Amino acid sequence: LTYSITASWMISGLVLKYRKDTGLGMSQKLISTMLSGKVVYSDCALQVDLHGAEDASAIINQAEPSQYSLVVIDTLAMSLGEGSENDGRDMGMFISNIMRLKAYFNCHIMIVHHTGKDRSKGARGHSSLRAALDTEIELKADLLVRVALVTKQRDMESGRKVAFTLEVVELGRDDDLDAVT
Repeated sequence: LTYSITASWMISGLVLKYRKDTGLGMSQKLISTMLSGKVVYSDCALQVDLHGAEDASAIINQAEPSQYSLVVIDTLAMSLGEGSENDGRDMGMFISNIMRLKAYFNCHIMIVHHTGKDRSKGARGHSSLRAALDTEIELKADLLVRVALVTKQRDMESGRKVAFTLEVVELGRDDDLDAVT
């Protein structure tokens, strides 16, 4: 799994995440949770189509400029609609919409994307995506330890690695009173 982010590692402020519905009953509603007193996390379980201009405009029209510190698109493939991640023209339209969101909100954009079958070749799809990125971070898991490797950095040093483990954080309870983590 490759995470691509356009700026710093640490984010403080309002975060908006668009993702395909996970089937957990969260479709069509916005969930806001205060995390660690710094970040308000809004999880929008709507499938967006950033291949055309309509959904990018809808995202822009639903919020104030500079409202978000980070917008997460999870995943690129699920937010490309009928477009193909291998087609330069389709990827160009996607990148253009990402740049519109970045300019309007004046924030970081993180795109969750996958590697191809041959991981040594990096993220799958058209090369214009990597060319447009400021930073590309590849995540690998080895049992409980994860490693984040900076594979591209436009203005700083590439190749830095950070090892970490994950901690389960309970965000609340669902309708069946099961923990939401």
